[in-house]
Amino acid sequence: MNNTLKLVITIVVSELAGIIGSVFTTPSIAGWYAELVKPALNPPAWVFGPVQTTLFALMGIAAFLVWSSYAEAPADKKKGIKIALVLFGIQLVLNIFWSIIFFGLHNPGLAFIEIIFLWLAILATIIAFAKISRPAAWLLVPYILWVSFAGYLNYSIWQLNAGVEQAAVRSVVEDFGHSLKSVSLLSSTASQDIETNYKDFLDPALLAQWKVDPSKAVGRLTSSPWPDRIEIAGMVKIDQGVYEIFGKIIDMTSMGMAGSRPIDLNVTKINVGNFDSRWLITKVSVIANQENELWKHYNDNGISFQYPEKLTTQYVFAQEWPPAVKIQSGIYSCTETPQEISSMLEITTQRMVDNRIYCVDVKNEGAAGSVYSSYTYTTPKNGKLIEVSFVLRYPNCGNYDQAQSQACTSEREAFDLDATVDRIVQTVKWD
Repeated sequence: MNNTLKLVITIVVSELAGIIGSVFTTPSIAGWYAELVKPALNPPAWVFGPVQTTLFALMGIAAFLVWSSYAEAPADKKKGIKIALVLFGIQLVLNIFWSIIFFGLHNPGLAFIEIIFLWLAILATIIAFAKISRPAAWLLVPYILWVSFAGYLNYSIWQLNAGVEQAAVRSVVEDFGHSLKSVSLLSSTASQDIETNYKDFLDPALLAQWKVDPSKAVGRLTSSPWPDRIEIAGMVKIDQGVYEIFGKIIDMTSMGMAGSRPIDLNVTKINVGNFDSRWLITKVSVIANQENELWKHYNDNGISFQYPEKLTTQYVFAQEWPPAVKIQSGIYSCTETPQEISSMLEITTQRMVDNRIYCVDVKNEGAAGSVYSSYTYTTPKNGKLIEVSFVLRYPNCGNYDQAQSQACTSEREAFDLDATVDRIVQTVKWD
């Protein structure tokens, strides 16, 4: 292969890396990137194209100088040339991945970590090239200087926008909190009020769900007390563009504060249709006032959650309580017990609770006039599997007199264990 062809190949391969990166870069320049808060030294967007093209061309020439020396190099030098070209290829791949992470995934934090490895790979390439061709090594100096500058920009953008992003999320939640008092959930116009007051804060799917069934919404149930605001206690970024917010609703009366209720919310950056680049609430979970005093906090081995200290039932008793909660890795699956072989002793079923999926395993054992039921609820949350286990005791309703037996049977029919477990799961947090 003649040198002209080698030169063309190295330049084309280098520029191709830049072209692949631009596939992820170009769509974000006018949208996501334009909205970011940037440091004072950030160059205008049009500078990146010409600079990248020039740097990749210089990289291609540098690789050519090393490659072209292979044929006449002594045997002990050929291995060094191969290693140098492999390092060159590695840094090209890392360069592409940086564009994917920063511009494609919109993740400056992860991109900064990646650019450190890119910088080290370039440095290793320069050192390897210098042993073969000093001009080749010098041709990469502008490249490593540019990547150093890009690292500074990357870090600055990451830090500057972390605070801005959290401020935007906080603003959505607090403004939503101030609107709660304006929505009377028992009013005949509740659906219309939800649309009018919540449309700027809720994901369209959640808004539609609340409009159809206002009983699932958060708002005003009585003239007094009323929900006055949401006070944020904590904020965790659980995924790219998704925050989980922990706080409490402050209830007020004309005499002052009447109490508070824990609330958890998910706030997600919506990038669809008319809601491009807007932070909207996608999940809301509240513990009702009358239940709040019965709920306690559990924290051990890096796992925390809230649970009812005791069940508000007269004929269902918590035997092993509080529940045991485990956080596991894996993919959610549920093998249900076939109906033809199911029995009262053990059965596994899959259930939907408030649009969340659960695999529920129940083992029953009779003893001393009661049935002891061992429950294990498993559900996916934030990329993990949450497993909640506990034991309840159900006395035989037939052992009571007629009035109590009827009350026992009615309570069993009304007892919504799934809702209680789901509420516990929504409060689970882990390190």
